[in-house]
Amino acid sequence: MFNKLCLAGVMLFFSQAVLGIENFVTNATTLYPPACVSTAPLEDVSTPSGTRDIFLAQIGKYTSFPDTQNKVDVEMFVYRRGCKDPERSVIFLSTNLIAANGAFFLPRLFAKIGATRYPLRLVNEPNSFEQEQGGAVKGLGLVEYILDGVAESKAPGTADILSIAQYNGDFTLIVQDGFDPNVELEVPIDAYTGFQKPRKFPLNGRLSGNWIVQGVPDQGFLISFNEFINTNGVQNQVFLSWYTYNTDGSTLWLTAAAFYPVAADTVDLDIELVTNGEFLGSKVAERTVAGTATLTAESCNELTFTYDLGTLGLGSGTVTLTRIFSLETAGYACRDQTARLDALSN
Repeated sequence: MFNKLCLAGVMLFFSQAVLGIENFVTNATTLYPPACVSTAPLEDVSTPSGTRDIFLAQIGKYTSFPDTQNKVDVEMFVYRRGCKDPERSVIFLSTNLIAANGAFFLPRLFAKIGATRYPLRLVNEPNSFEQEQGGAVKGLGLVEYILDGVAESKAPGTADILSIAQYNGDFTLIVQDGFDPNVELEVPIDAYTGFQKPRKFPLNGRLSGNWIVQGVPDQGFLISFNEFINTNGVQNQVFLSWYTYNTDGSTLWLTAAAFYPVAADTVDLDIELVTNGEFLGSKVAERTVAGTATLTAESCNELTFTYDLGTLGLGSGTVTLTRIFSLETAGYACRDQTARLDALSN
């Protein structure tokens, strides 16, 4: 497994620059930080919690499908949850069709600020290209969406795109019937003040890439986050490859791999020293446990790495890891919306 993961890490190192720019043009309007929304099971949004601020919790009538002459009862929630990133949040909308059977038209949403209406999209997955702008037909069951900015292809220009500051500020959310635009509900959205308890920033695939310690040249980390589905269900695994130097200045290759729970923000690692390999050969290198480490996610571009390599005479300590390139990674946005939009106009 270690050999396969190491190879995957090396491939990632060389492919990073090629894949990283893709999301600049295709998904530059994301309003919330990557991994503010994790892959953990959906929350029970009907239960009030100190981790979110609920703005709407009601059962309303929306146009049914296929009989558009009738209305159906839909339970709807709108709430905001704080992110680990400072002064950043994400707004959710959830729907639940009350009827025993049938379907309804998903509402269209706008952020109203002054006299301007900014269109919003409903995203099914974090930073996803899967999006709805209302009017789609939805059936039974609780469905949770993220409110995000509308992509450039859906808006005439950047002036019509809601900014991060506006998204985290106060505005009026317009919930419009997906079939009849004359039927609207106005929901006041309070500004995000950071009073909610932020969620942990989960370890996730957006953190895969090349990492360095600032001011420490010619060495660094390749880190990949992988998902496995086996008899134990879904398990996430991190693989770390650390290229550094020994006390005598010779090159040192250290690796680690460990499974961790979905949505965890930290993982403990056994660090292994890799030696006595063979150039372009089939020989399996020798590995010995050389120490321990703990990896913690802080944000999309920052990890905390605490290590103990006393057996190698390298001591222990805590360092901050930053990306070697602070840009999008394999289609997932890591920079703020302003930087991404600026890149589009240059």
